[in-house]
Amino acid sequence: MKRSIQIVLLLFFITGCGTPLQQPWTDFNAYFNTFYNAERYFNEGLELNQRQTSEINPQVPISIFTPPTQAGREEFSRAIEMGATILRDYKDSKYVEPAIFLIGKSYFYRSEYFSALEKFQEMQMLSTGTREQSAVFWQGITYLQMETYNEGIRFLENELEIIEEWDQNILAETKVLLAQLYINREEWAAGVDLFDEAIPNLEYRNIRSRSYFLYGQALEQLGEYERARDAYSSVNPSHQSYDLVFNAQRKEAEVSRRLGEYDRALEIYSTMERSDKNAESRLDLTYEIARTMQLQGDADEAYEIYKNVLQSRTLQPMPLTKAKTYYGLAEIYQINRQNYEMAAAYYDSAASQNVDRSALPDHFDARELASSFGEYARVKNEINEMDSLLTLGRMEGDEFDAAIAEIEESMQEELDQQRSRRQQVDNSAINIDATDQSAVEASESTEFGFLNIENRALLTDASIQFQAVWGERPLADNWRRSAAVRGSRLTPFTVSDDEVVIDEQVELAAPQPDQIQLDLSAIPFTEREQENMQAQMENRQYQLANIYFLSLNMPDSAKVYYQKITNSNLSPDLIPRSLYSLAEIELSQGNTEKAREWAERLIKDYPNTIFARRTADRLGIELIESVDTNDPSGNGSYHLNMQTDSIKNPAEKAMALHQVAKNELLGDKRAVLLFEAAKLYISAANHSHKDSLKSVSNWFDTKSSWERNSRDLMMRQDSAFSALMDASLSDTEREYWESVADSALTEPDFKSIFPFEGAYWDSTRSVLNEIETSYAPSNVMPKVRILQESIRKPHSGRDYEEVEEPFDEDRISTEPDREIVSCSDMNVPVTISGGIDWFLERIDYPDWAVGSGISGEISYLFNISPDGDIIHYEQASRTDRSGIPQSFEGAIESHLKFESMPVNDNVQCVFSFPYETP
Repeated sequence: MKRSIQIVLLLFFITGCGTPLQQPWTDFNAYFNTFYNAERYFNEGLELNQRQTSEINPQVPISIFTPPTQAGREEFSRAIEMGATILRDYKDSKYVEPAIFLIGKSYFYRSEYFSALEKFQEMQMLSTGTREQSAVFWQGITYLQMETYNEGIRFLENELEIIEEWDQNILAETKVLLAQLYINREEWAAGVDLFDEAIPNLEYRNIRSRSYFLYGQALEQLGEYERARDAYSSVNPSHQSYDLVFNAQRKEAEVSRRLGEYDRALEIYSTMERSDKNAESRLDLTYEIARTMQLQGDADEAYEIYKNVLQSRTLQPMPLTKAKTYYGLAEIYQINRQNYEMAAAYYDSAASQNVDRSALPDHFDARELASSFGEYARVKNEINEMDSLLTLGRMEGDEFDAAIAEIEESMQEELDQQRSRRQQVDNSAINIDATDQSAVEASESTEFGFLNIENRALLTDASIQFQAVWGERPLADNWRRSAAVRGSRLTPFTVSDDEVVIDEQVELAAPQPDQIQLDLSAIPFTEREQENMQAQMENRQYQLANIYFLSLNMPDSAKVYYQKITNSNLSPDLIPRSLYSLAEIELSQGNTEKAREWAERLIKDYPNTIFARRTADRLGIELIESVDTNDPSGNGSYHLNMQTDSIKNPAEKAMALHQVAKNELLGDKRAVLLFEAAKLYISAANHSHKDSLKSVSNWFDTKSSWERNSRDLMMRQDSAFSALMDASLSDTEREYWESVADSALTEPDFKSIFPFEGAYWDSTRSVLNEIETSYAPSNVMPKVRILQESIRKPHSGRDYEEVEEPFDEDRISTEPDREIVSCSDMNVPVTISGGIDWFLERIDYPDWAVGSGISGEISYLFNISPDGDIIHYEQASRTDRSGIPQSFEGAIESHLKFESMPVNDNVQCVFSFPYETP
């Protein structure tokens, strides 16, 4: 009994409130639970964060340690709160250091890098051993994410020297982190050396595999392709990241291809293509097979595979795959088939794909090549056309008649075939074979998304059926009225071998002539006309030679055309240029003796040209310039002063300037003189007719009024169509709205009021064209283009017809709709640096507008940075492109800047400028 009482009393003292034994137990239980909960929240946040890893872009160095994402932020906040509770309430517990570390990593994964860095630095000061080393590593990875690479390298290299006894795995991870920092600074060799030391000692498979991948990328940059191939093949194929393994295999094949190991590359790509895991990437792998065959020399087989990629009926190629495939086809047409027009078309298709530039190969320069080959195609077609016209002009009698009859017959056959196709479309209905189960199976499959939006075969069939019934009906209100006004259009097509072939668009509303009749006015019949056309053709040949030499890197083709020009006397101004280019080509190919031959001819025949001086300097040839006795200065200034001082008539002065500009010694000044001559011709034109300025003003007023009335009518007709849908309208109201819907405007005859007619205006256009042809790089070209556009002759028929462009899905904005407001209505001040008056004083109005007193307002939509720099701008008002908007745009480019604004994001608003020509 006594023993029992003692036990009860003992238990009472132990479990009683505030006893010496109970309080420590309670404290331990509290901070243990708090740290346990903090660690649980952190792990939950880490799991959410790492689920959102971004896809690997193999064209840029990958990150060994994946950066934080936006997921798990709430869980990390709870972990920080729990950790702070331990630091605040349980300062003497053993969980203080782990809590600091946990708070630092939580800040890191919340992308609050400065707070994370403070905690890791605190951790390093309080800890020793592996905890101290982990704190060093996490500081380094924080510097990496902050992109302060220099500071990260300095810190890690310093700590690697100070700390003596490293844990081998932490040391290896710290070294590959240091390698990442070096590689991000493009110091590839330093990174490779660190990888050689560290990778064998990495324990974690994920870090080791990603290190091998980055190691391979660094070796590629150093040109060590065999070692790079081995590095990519070392990535663990059972790695949990499918994206990493997939890209490692692709890079292994790509490097094998660079080494000329095409069979090995084809084996890797083919194995990947057959794998069910790579079903979504199958077309991209098919492209790689075609690319390998192209590089191997089998262009025809590569061509067929490229076409299969683009025409696949089961999968839709991604924009990146399409861009690379178009590029491959363009190369085949350029290199293997020498069809530069098709090459230009495919390069243009490659450039038009909406793809991140960083995802494309380094050699991908489709936009530049599309421009170069497109220019080639244009010039080549002009040469062919002129050559054909010259051939026809030299024919006589029956031969000429037979040639014209043959051309007309060919064109007539083409027209008849076009009509036949159109009739076939109009009278045919398209039926789908009910026994064809492929469409049914595809429609029942969820593989192609909602309503089979990703199934190209079904979409094509549906599109064909829709066009057969409706034509190209626009997806917009009042489409029937728009079709009546503009003429309906239908894209004819034929179906053969399961392939839809789209023909050229046919304008159904426009009547076609029953018989083709050629316009023979362009054929040069007289000897003078033929000489002029030969000179024009020679000018185009010079342009073509420049394209071959400067843009397409085809010097041998360029030499053919340069030599043609040097053997002709039709264009004497082009001969010294061609001789100079021939000498440059020979020098670039190492043919010094041949270069000297061309140079000696250039120096002998054209000693006073800048080309002779340049070539003499290059080859060390003595140059003795001849001096014109009528020009003491030797540079044309005598003639220039003479015409400026003594000639009063602007037309005569223009002709004198034009003559002076032929002096080769003037170099780049020749374009300036020609532009001055053009302005003098304009002055002569204005003085020759007393109502000239009035006619010019009437021309632009009439065009602006017509466009404004057209817009107003369309708006009223839209309202009429909406009103007619209301069944409650009275008969009187319905009659009124029907009359509005059927109303139309009578278009004025713009050609009859065109004011820029006559010999002086023709001379102006001729001089401007000469500048454009021979002096395109000159500083006066922006003004030349403005003036050319202002005085260009209108074509026959309607000159300002709306062009209905094909719908381009890439133009659909992914931004939410927002109202564009005037800059004056913004909540922040949007003011011009120097003031609007200062800016308006710098407008260089076109010559036709000077003295006319034209006034108005022009508006532009600006995208402005917080610093006041113009990111982008476009004309917002409907002011006619008569030269005044171009004058404003020239001043915007050269002078306009806005004051800084107290905002963080770019500002978009409309700014209106009043103007009155002097």
